[in-house]
Amino acid sequence: EAGLTADQRTFRELLWDSDLRIAVLPQRYNRRRFTWLDWLAEGRQMPAILHTNRLHPGKQGGWIRQRANRLIGPGV
Repeated sequence: EAGLTADQRTFRELLWDSDLRIAVLPQRYNRRRFTWLDWLAEGRQMPAILHTNRLHPGKQGGWIRQRANRLIGPGV
């Protein structure tokens, strides 16, 4: 209804005009790419949410899925 076609711009405008509040989560809550070397080298906390097809139930996870299952448990 804002008359805009770009989703982000429309969302931003509607959010500004509403009573809603928005917060930005730290990087560990939205990791798209993650390597164990990054984690070891940077001393970061383990990611809370990983966005990757390698762990998707319909995809073959291979060794990455096996390692994730050992670290955080299966089906997470």
